[in-house]
Amino acid sequence: MLYTSTGLGANDEAYKNIVNKLKTEEGREAAYMEIKKICDDCRPSSPLKCVEFCPIWELKREHRELFKAIDNRPSFTKLVNTAKKDVNLKILDILAGEPKSFDELVNELEDEGCDRRRSANHYFGPLVKVGLVEEKQGLYKITFKGKVVYNFLRESEPSKLPINFKGYEEKILRSLLLGSKSLDQLVEIVPKTLLYRSLKRLENRSLITKSNPSGRIFYFATKKRPTRKLTPIETKLFKALTREEMSVRELSERIGISVGKVYSLLRRLRLKRHVKKKKKFASYRLTDAGTSLAQSLNILNSLI
Repeated sequence: MLYTSTGLGANDEAYKNIVNKLKTEEGREAAYMEIKKICDDCRPSSPLKCVEFCPIWELKREHRELFKAIDNRPSFTKLVNTAKKDVNLKILDILAGEPKSFDELVNELEDEGCDRRRSANHYFGPLVKVGLVEEKQGLYKITFKGKVVYNFLRESEPSKLPINFKGYEEKILRSLLLGSKSLDQLVEIVPKTLLYRSLKRLENRSLITKSNPSGRIFYFATKKRPTRKLTPIETKLFKALTREEMSVRELSERIGISVGKVYSLLRRLRLKRHVKKKKKFASYRLTDAGTSLAQSLNILNSLI
């Protein structure tokens, strides 16, 4: 029996399932993703081990053209970002009615500044390349995928859909469907250098909201009752902290003393080990509008 370094053999049930999926058009992408995961997790001692002993490597070699086509297929982000450009959305709008020739399309796009002397590839190439439009016998026609994307953009108010070439805002929205996330969690989705800008754009469009200011310090009591003698004002502050975590400003307002005095008291209570502090970072969650848009993005992704 042949085995990969991950233990998957040519006679194993998992391997046979992959082979069966490759025989059907709807199962090929799932099979490709399984193969990709196996190879990503595999740590052969030598590349020659793959060539000589791995049945998965043989499948990759046999179906290399298919896998290359899947790898080169436009991403969800690229599809949406291509479609939501004003001129491209206008083209989809025209073709949603009926197929058009190049001349007919240019005539209807004159208000968008289209120049008849430029090539069809210049205007319609991006849409054809990502599979939203197809050209047959001189006529341009919207594809099924194009209709799905077009209908989504029309129904979900494209002006509310954040515009970013990398699709970072869309990724944030879809990730927040699973629940609120901190900055540390969101950094795993969007590069830190671009995260704050993306979050600000989403906040400005009222698609997400921030639960608390970033980096605030909160204090809390470590015990229910003090084990050392406290002054009356220390006792008052300590009792305030036994009910809930509070910031310095909140404590100042609660017990009616200055912020400076609160800092001094907290320092003394921390030395007596009755109080600790922790830093809370902002977490973000979807608004109702953000939830609706994120759900629509998920539906669109599953359709295309």
